[in-house]
Amino acid sequence: MAKRKQRLKIISSDEAITGIRGQAFFARHGGRITEELCSGKAESGCSGWWEVGAADGYKLRCEWLRTANEEQLRFSEIAPG
Repeated sequence: MAKRKQRLKIISSDEAITGIRGQAFFARHGGRITEELCSGKAESGCSGWWEVGAADGYKLRCEWLRTANEEQLRFSEIAPG
């Protein structure tokens, strides 16, 4: 029996911010100060990103990509500047 590939769940910024990754990020960078910025189409499953800003100017970014052969979810911290 063939295994079915599990679909990637694109998480919202609210899910990430309230999760361990977001809590740790904002604890290191003085709390959240900006609303999320988004680009891409999560609904159609293409690709995109969202990011939120912290008090010290850092941004937490989540990028997603979904193709027929690949699914990725990547977080990064962007320094001010």
